[in-house]
Amino acid sequence: MPKGMKITKHRIQVLRAFLIKEIQVQKRTSLSNQEEEINELYESIENYNAFVDQYKKVIERDKKIFQEWQAGMMIDMTDIRKSFIPFFKEFSTSSHILNLCRYQSKENYFYHHPLAVGLIAAFIGRKRNFKQEEWVGIALSGLLYERNLFNSHWEKNSTK
Repeated sequence: MPKGMKITKHRIQVLRAFLIKEIQVQKRTSLSNQEEEINELYESIENYNAFVDQYKKVIERDKKIFQEWQAGMMIDMTDIRKSFIPFFKEFSTSSHILNLCRYQSKENYFYHHPLAVGLIAAFIGRKRNFKQEEWVGIALSGLLYERNLFNSHWEKNSTK
């Protein structure tokens, strides 16, 4: 970014998308603008931390649901809806979508990818101005479809 450029929420999102953790900031003379920018930055960081915390909880919940299903238990759609819908409602924004790759690992990709598909589906549905029940249905469909694809692949490869 060029010297003297104002730090905005959008620019912070871009920096995060490129995994940039630190930047040098030039001092400004206007204290009120500084305070406003600092407040925006703190708000952005708090929002980011809330997303990461909730994302980790949802992944752990997904692991448990999947392991129960693998053990032969029936999937409780009410439980699925209770676990994932609040997350999709609160966190399907562009800044969260841009940062999804930061939380995935090769070992846990099996759990992260379906959740990412659900979030992206929720984001697209919201951007297309679908009714809430429509984009929630699309998000859950994306999540469960990807989970089913991964499970089919996993079962096929685990018998080899």
